[in-house]
Amino acid sequence: NEMKIRKIPYVGLVALLVFGPSLYAQEKPTPEQERQAKIEQALKELKNKNVDTRLSAALVLGHLRAKEHTADIAELLKDQDWKVRELALGVLANQLVAKEYAKEIAELLSDQAASVRASAAQALASLGAREQKKDVARLLTDTEKWTNPQFDIFPGEHTVKGAAARALARLGAKE
Repeated sequence: NEMKIRKIPYVGLVALLVFGPSLYAQEKPTPEQERQAKIEQALKELKNKNVDTRLSAALVLGHLRAKEHTADIAELLKDQDWKVRELALGVLANQLVAKEYAKEIAELLSDQAASVRASAAQALASLGAREQKKDVARLLTDTEKWTNPQFDIFPGEHTVKGAAARALARLGAKE
């Protein structure tokens, strides 16, 4: 009984020795590689025509704390949809590195959507943009109300004036 030795093709053996088993098995991406892939996908989706897609992309960037893409998120402050502008304000405020965009955020204090005006005031407070206190104080006469069950932590009716007062308190204003 002779044992038959299986012959491995020479080229396959050399490749296995040179490149190792990774040639034949895919390596699992590192957590940082996975994070970067999600960020790249979200950046592409920020330009999508669909509002929900842009909202999701902004949320992903915020969740991943993609501070290196603050400028991309700040671009959403100019979005045609108020929900995207409002969410971008929240993401920028949570990143706490967007103080350089305080002027762009302050421009939204006069947005046509009440919730965006209120979110702009809150974002400026989160960023500690004390130089914008006078602009925020102008909202103390804004009595427009809104409800926003999609993003609200505290559902119900809100006023721009109330949001401005809270923002000014956080900014240490005595207006």
